Amino acid sequence: MNSKKYIPSIGFFILLIAFAATFSFFYWVENTVLDATQAESRAHSYFAEKKYSKAYENFFQAANLSENFDDKSRQFRCAANAAHAQNQIDKTLEMLAKALKYNKNNENAISLLKAMLNAKQITQQDIDKLGVDYK
Repeated sequence: MNSKKYIPSIGFFILLIAFAATFSFFYWVENTVLDATQAESRAHSYFAEKKYSKAYENFFQAANLSENFDDKSRQFRCAANAAHAQNQIDKTLEMLAKALKYNKNNENAISLLKAMLNAKQITQQDIDKLGVDYK
């Protein structure tokens, strides 16, 4: 009777390590945002999937990476939409203020601000605290 235990070859371990490294690399690449365009694209995908928290994070990241003020304004407004979808009124107001800081004529940001005011989610005092002219 042969009582020799089966020991996997060293090649098997090398192959296993290579597979784990490859998997880790592709996971890292997929979850690493390289520029504002990629962050915004990913954010729109998350928003469409109703993953509003991830959408907010990616819109916020995109806005911080953008250099163009109109892009920043749009991305902060999109972050406000994601925060609003989660009923996070303070975050929504903060993002709307940033959107209007970079483009005081951002119609979508102004519309959301007015809609929140009309729905009594915020008051005129809340808007006054932001120091933005939305009219």
